[in-house]
Amino acid sequence: MLDQLEKWDQDLFLFLNGLHTDWLDWPMVIISEPWAWTPVYILFFYWVFKHQKTAWRIVITILGLALTITIADMVSYRVFKKGVKRYRPSHHLVIGPQTHVLPGLDGNIYRGGKYGFVSGHSANYFGIALFMFLVTGKRKSRRWLFAWAAIIAYSRIYLGVHYPGDIIGGMMVGLGGAALSYYIADYAVRRFQL
Repeated sequence: MLDQLEKWDQDLFLFLNGLHTDWLDWPMVIISEPWAWTPVYILFFYWVFKHQKTAWRIVITILGLALTITIADMVSYRVFKKGVKRYRPSHHLVIGPQTHVLPGLDGNIYRGGKYGFVSGHSANYFGIALFMFLVTGKRKSRRWLFAWAAIIAYSRIYLGVHYPGDIIGGMMVGLGGAALSYYIADYAVRRFQL
């Protein structure tokens, strides 16, 4: 059964990675870079200051966001990547030569680290999206946060460094970390009546 899941994941990866077009290559490299999203991070801080009524709530919200990212990073890297040791498509002996990879910003071909399950980008950005969605009142206008996370996650498949299964696993880690962080932050606000 696991072999069949692996085969489906590889087949879906090869299909999605094979959809590349020259005009989209450079934007996908940029989309995958954390600094490219600085305006979104500034918007997050604007929302925090706008929606939180006290200095303590602002601090707790920022700490909750930091906890979300910490959980996503630690679990995706220390638990899954180091524990599962599944080669990225770009490092796989069979899939690697069939994978469309691109040069990074430094001009060298970007292949990522050796192991890819689960995607740290997916974990971090889906975690941030859910935490900010919950903190800012679950407004319909905030649904774009999940599209933002999905575009970043897709860029990792496009660049040849993650399978769809890596993305889904990372998404689940990120959503779980965000839910836990939000629960802790919300509990602190209610418990201390901040």
